[in-house]
Amino acid sequence: MYLSLSDIAFALLFGCLIWGFWSNLRAREIAKAAAKKECELYGVQLLDDTVAGTQWRPTYHRGQPKVRRRYMFSYSMDATKRQNGFILMIGHQVESVWLSQENNLPL
Repeated sequence: MYLSLSDIAFALLFGCLIWGFWSNLRAREIAKAAAKKECELYGVQLLDDTVAGTQWRPTYHRGQPKVRRRYMFSYSMDATKRQNGFILMIGHQVESVWLSQENNLPL
């Protein structure tokens, strides 16, 4: 039995897809932890205990290829009005976290 070039290419593609999926899950968990930390810092309630990916694009950061991801999460100051916050990540590093400006929080 032998492996053809197409078998090797398929295995490599499959491995890259698995690695990308795993990396994306890890980045999402890091973003969720950052959202929880930011909400605790400002004394607001994180709603739904989740983040949603809104943007994904490859970029170069400090000379290395990375993925820039943007996540959105919902929070509330008084459990009645839902507001949105955003997390910007480059690779697996949190670049910045924003809460909406209409709530008069000291950002």
